[in-house]
Amino acid sequence: MDPLVISFENNFYIRQTKAGNFIMGQGDKDELPGHNVTPTWKFLREMTEKMPKFFPFLRDIRVLRHWAGLYNMSPDAQPIIDRAVDIDNFYYAIGFSGHGFMLAPAVGEAVAEWIVHGEPRSVDISNLSLNRFQEGFTIEKNVV
Repeated sequence: MDPLVISFENNFYIRQTKAGNFIMGQGDKDELPGHNVTPTWKFLREMTEKMPKFFPFLRDIRVLRHWAGLYNMSPDAQPIIDRAVDIDNFYYAIGFSGHGFMLAPAVGEAVAEWIVHGEPRSVDISNLSLNRFQEGFTIEKNVV
């Protein structure tokens, strides 16, 4: 199954790996901010009930692993890519809010160009600076 499938309305994402396994997940509106990485039976129950409705072939699939992770999120759900003001030669790319895998190649190239050439050359990342929050600038809010 290719590519990544996302449903904002039904709160899930699913992707099949090259080995044939499926990686899937959903957001939890009840999760409090913090560093909780404890998997829950609630998640497993919800996913095993929900996913076969959309993908019937998953009805008899076996769960191999179940884990929880942190979700790094900025106020506008977009990455913050900038250079630190107080620390020389320190660049950061944080707060991807689920966009990290999709944006990582372009972000890596832009930050590398910034370090080597003094500015990103292949892509404009100026709207992703930290000061955008002080300026009132916001971007889309669809987040997985």
